[in-house]
Amino acid sequence: MTTMRKWLLGGLVAAVAAAGVALAQVPSLFITTLTGTEQIDLRVPSSGTIVTTPQITSITATNLAKYTAAVGAGVNAQTGTSYTILATDMGKLITSSNTGAVAWTLPQAGSTGFTGNVMFQVQNLNTGAVTITPTTSTIYGSATYVINNGRGATIFSDGTNWQVEAGASGLQATPAKVAEGGTGVATLTAHGVLLGEGTGNVVPTAVGTTGQLFMGSSGADPGWATTLSGAYTFSGSSITVTPAITPTGGLAPAGGFTSSPRNLWSCGVSYNGATAAFSAQTPVSTEVYIAEVFVPANVTVTGVTMFNSGTISGNVKVGLANSSGVNVATSASTAQSGTSTIQLVPFTAPYAAVGPATYYITTFFDNNTTRPWAVTLGSCGAAKQTGQTFATGFTTITPPTTFSTALGTVSALY
Repeated sequence: MTTMRKWLLGGLVAAVAAAGVALAQVPSLFITTLTGTEQIDLRVPSSGTIVTTPQITSITATNLAKYTAAVGAGVNAQTGTSYTILATDMGKLITSSNTGAVAWTLPQAGSTGFTGNVMFQVQNLNTGAVTITPTTSTIYGSATYVINNGRGATIFSDGTNWQVEAGASGLQATPAKVAEGGTGVATLTAHGVLLGEGTGNVVPTAVGTTGQLFMGSSGADPGWATTLSGAYTFSGSSITVTPAITPTGGLAPAGGFTSSPRNLWSCGVSYNGATAAFSAQTPVSTEVYIAEVFVPANVTVTGVTMFNSGTISGNVKVGLANSSGVNVATSASTAQSGTSTIQLVPFTAPYAAVGPATYYITTFFDNNTTRPWAVTLGSCGAAKQTGQTFATGFTTITPPTTFSTALGTVSALY
């Protein structure tokens, strides 16, 4: 800007002189000196024709000298870590070259020598950041202004505070604020994700680790996580996951439908009225009979469906144990009812079974005269637990991994 002003003034004076026109005869262009105290008036009529009759004669050698000094004051090269900017620096380019932090003091805008319309330029030539702190006044709306390595700015007095022009050439000083299209910060975390904070500075996240997902959080900043929470919809012709998915919360029924446990029979042998694969078991009142059942998806289980034989008596308790052998649902003591038919024995409370998973139907009789149907053929886990007390109820079982004939009752979930 300094060079342009000198060229404009010098070129204009030279052109007028070449035309043989006195300076006092040229109008219509006003040039105000940066001191703000005087102005040079070169006026031309609206028609653009230079007239010979002087209209204003305020160009003087003194005024011209002041303007030339203001726009061509030279360079003030600073190499120290502190400096107080002087009135004689107005119009100059002040450079800084130091590897350490540099602190400059700038007198109050509007004070003597720093009145409205004076300016100076700054450029940082080294790694030490230059912090400019005005006395009383603000600079760029703040208490301080930082110019980093390789950056520069033009600083103006408006008579009260200091204003900053960062420069169209890209020589930025303090990072541009968000409202100005910047981030508000000088450095960003490598490999971090940038988060918007309204009008506040952009915030970079920490670096995620291998396998982490970037998860949203309602009304708060998102962040890295290794566990998905909430409801998700995945679409596409196929989805391949390596390694296997471990759905700790189970799988919901497909397509938003519901699922029923009514066809989940022990050992996969469903009741159809035939008894060829069954035998009438003779129970012992201190034994619990165990039969494996597979739950393919999340489902609510209300109780156990028993297939009674033609001989029944006394009471029965039923339960459901998970793959660790822990009883997750049990019934009260229930009188057996109905021969050669099915009987629904409810749990004391419905149970939300999570699938896919292996469970075990457990059955406990209080007598040895009843004859429940038991599975005689299969490859499921079927066994018995001895030394139990009917009145006490179920204890933790050891999940069977092999099939023992005529022990697992013919039963299902419902």
